[in-house]
Amino acid sequence: MQNAVSIKTVQGILDAASHCSVQVEKVVAALGLDLNLFNDPDGRISHEMLCTLWQEITRRSGDPYIGLRLPEFTQRESWYVFGYAVLNSPNLGRALERMVQYIPLLHMGVELAFVVEDKVARFTHAIPTSPVPVPTVLGQWAVANIVWSFRQATGVNWVPLQVKFQHPHPPDISAYRDFFRAPLEFDCSVDELVLDGELLQLPLLKADPGLDAILNRHVKELIARLPKSNTFVDSVHWAISEGFRCGDVGMEAIAKRLSYTPRTFQRKLKESGTSYTDLLDRMRHQLSVHYLQEAPIAISEIAFLLGFSESSAFHRAFKRWTGTSPSEFRLAQPSSSPNLGILTKE
Repeated sequence: MQNAVSIKTVQGILDAASHCSVQVEKVVAALGLDLNLFNDPDGRISHEMLCTLWQEITRRSGDPYIGLRLPEFTQRESWYVFGYAVLNSPNLGRALERMVQYIPLLHMGVELAFVVEDKVARFTHAIPTSPVPVPTVLGQWAVANIVWSFRQATGVNWVPLQVKFQHPHPPDISAYRDFFRAPLEFDCSVDELVLDGELLQLPLLKADPGLDAILNRHVKELIARLPKSNTFVDSVHWAISEGFRCGDVGMEAIAKRLSYTPRTFQRKLKESGTSYTDLLDRMRHQLSVHYLQEAPIAISEIAFLLGFSESSAFHRAFKRWTGTSPSEFRLAQPSSSPNLGILTKE
């Protein structure tokens, strides 16, 4: 599905809208969404459906500026693995870089860009392949959500140097001024946040504790079951698990974490009767099985957590390990998919 949008993004929007007196059950009914979709970790809707969703929320709220209100009620948990990666960043600059890298986990049609020049940072948002006009409220929410989220994540009520929007100049911009407290520009080619480069060094306070607990439990269970061969191999297992958390399981990164040169690291692995590729492959295999059986996360998110650059590479690896695809494996599990959202069948 081109430009597909994660159902978790939809859940986050609906949950926030419910706090703004929008009857989200009627929104879902108007769109004809199947409630079972909200129980599917891999569930996605089309970009066109997302645009219709925003139009329906705006109509039912009677507030043309509701996109500026929703971020306050948007739970970071709705970002899930995307949020875990972003909010585990050491500072605001790295978090924005990771948003650009991993936005396909939430919305495949969105193009984000982040550049820093002459101590000024520019973060842009656009949906260039949208087959339908992008609702004004979507642009409001996308930009405001970034600002609100990172004000909360840094604990600093920072202000952009300038904020630009693709949509036309609204009749009243007081809500924009109150939220951003920065110079505004409309009818631009992209949505854009212009930031003082010094803000990029602001540290982030904490990540999503709920997902962190899930991932830590799976990793700890995996390491506990791995054969205790020798102290060095055990230390490599630990370093790889930390690499999964930090988003870098490259051999050089793991060697550096253990204070070895890559050459010495490979030699010690060979002396231990194994290789880095074999150890990483085994941990990826076992963790992927755990995630597919127990964790309410999408297959594309599992691929990211295991350090695969693309979902297709994970699919090929999983089929090599098990003889079946990740989706077929998940469907074959005896337990039903966990409830992921706020909407359930009566």
